[in-house]
Amino acid sequence: MFVARPQKYKNVSCNVTKKPAQMKLSLNLLFLMFFTICNSQTTNFVYEYSSIPDSTAKNNVLKELMVLTVSKNKSEFYSLNQFKNDSITESSISKGFPPPPQSLTDKNYRVIKEIPNKNKVNFIASISSTTYDVSQVLNFDWKLTQESKIIMNYNVQKATTNYGGRTWIAWFTKEIPIQDGPYKFCNLPGLILKIEDSKQNHIYEIKAITKSPKDFIYPENKYISAIKVDYPKFSKLYKKYRKEPIADIMDKIQDVKDSNGYVVTTKSQIIKEIEESSLKELEKDNNLIELDLLKQ
Repeated sequence: MFVARPQKYKNVSCNVTKKPAQMKLSLNLLFLMFFTICNSQTTNFVYEYSSIPDSTAKNNVLKELMVLTVSKNKSEFYSLNQFKNDSITESSISKGFPPPPQSLTDKNYRVIKEIPNKNKVNFIASISSTTYDVSQVLNFDWKLTQESKIIMNYNVQKATTNYGGRTWIAWFTKEIPIQDGPYKFCNLPGLILKIEDSKQNHIYEIKAITKSPKDFIYPENKYISAIKVDYPKFSKLYKKYRKEPIADIMDKIQDVKDSNGYVVTTKSQIIKEIEESSLKELEKDNNLIELDLLKQ
């Protein structure tokens, strides 16, 4: 549960203001408190993720709570909102009800790292309507500096690396001897409490730490089977999707007919409209955390 921080590594520190966006984040943290009571011998590191999806609209900053759950044999990084949605979906399906609609704004990916081999990660993500289990081997070339500061009462040290077409600045603490961090980042001599790219378009910053008395099991949708691929294959599929965003649903689109059976909108017209709309939306999603995925 949430406690004030009298000692190191037994802490949760959340500054809650009256701003609506921050109030929403604090309510999510309260949900996490109850969620941890129901789970097990794990530690949950809660990060606020700030991102700018459109590089031409710098004032549009999205914020979301992400959780790094570290247990004995693995760690999982995921969106707290998506965890709630997936929990509700699992419960609905188990009771024979249709799953609720999913939010389009929540980060619907997960990163799983096996312990102690954190160089190998599994990235669970979707492209259009297909879910992939992406296997990736990472070897971060960290450059440690002597620069230090305090984050949430922990002494942190600065380190930098390059990944995904960006330069990253990390702040890690040896006071939490876990060589892990948000997203895919890991293998520093302590937990990463904050990491951001050099242009501050993507920022993860620690907001709370909770303990769980039981083992953590992420709610799985038994009706969705992830396709296993390696990262180069996933990258190729994603780049193709950016060019042809509705390729996998084109066969499902039919002519629209009136009550007399006359065609009022042809299949080709519908495809054109949907494709143009999808491409416009993708144009606004031009500032991915991994810029390399946009390179052809």
